[in-house]
Amino acid sequence: MIAAPQVLARSQAKPSRILELGALLWQVVNGVYGFIDVDTGVPLRDDLFRNIDFLYSNLLPPEHAPEFRMWQQLMHCLNRRVWKAFWGNFLGDEHLQEMGGVRDMQRADPRYRRLPEYEEAARQAALLRLRACPGQQRALANRGVLVTLSDSPLDWFDPDMPQRVDLLQSALGRVALGAWDGGSPSPCDTR
Repeated sequence: MIAAPQVLARSQAKPSRILELGALLWQVVNGVYGFIDVDTGVPLRDDLFRNIDFLYSNLLPPEHAPEFRMWQQLMHCLNRRVWKAFWGNFLGDEHLQEMGGVRDMQRADPRYRRLPEYEEAARQAALLRLRACPGQQRALANRGVLVTLSDSPLDWFDPDMPQRVDLLQSALGRVALGAWDGGSPSPCDTR
C-alpha cells in the first residue's frame, strides 16, 4: 500500500480509517508480507503485477527494472524475510518466529525438532522486541502483526522519524533484508 501524503491530508477519512482498511484487506487475502510506504519517491514495489505492466514502458525508468527482477527472486522467501522498516510493516506469524529465534531453538534441541512451544516462545520474544520500538503494534487475525511507527502516515516527515525507523530496523534485524543490489545470490537463506 502506497500512501501519498497529499491524498491523506485532503481525505474525508482519517488516516486511521485508511489504515484499518489496509489491515482488513491484508487479512482477507491472508497476506504473507506487506508494507505501507509513504510516498517518498521510492519506486512501487508492493504489487509485482502492477509493476509488470510498466516494466518495459517509458513510464518506468530503466534503473527500476533490476529491482523488479530482484523482487521476482525474493518472492519465494518473503514469508520469512522482509524488505526493511517502512512506516507500516505487515509481519506474518513466520516473520515473528524468525525474529524471535525459532531456528536457534531448533538447533539447540538434541533431536533438532521445531516444536510448537519453540514457535510460541519465539513469537513472544519477537513481540517483546517490537514493543520496545516506538509506534504501535496491532495483532491481526492471521497471527500476524501490523507495526506502525506513529499514529498517522502523515507523521512520516517528522524530524524524529529517522530515529524511529532505525530502532525498528534494528528490531527487525533477523528478518530484514536491508539494502541488496540484486547482483549477488538471493539473501533469503543466509541466516
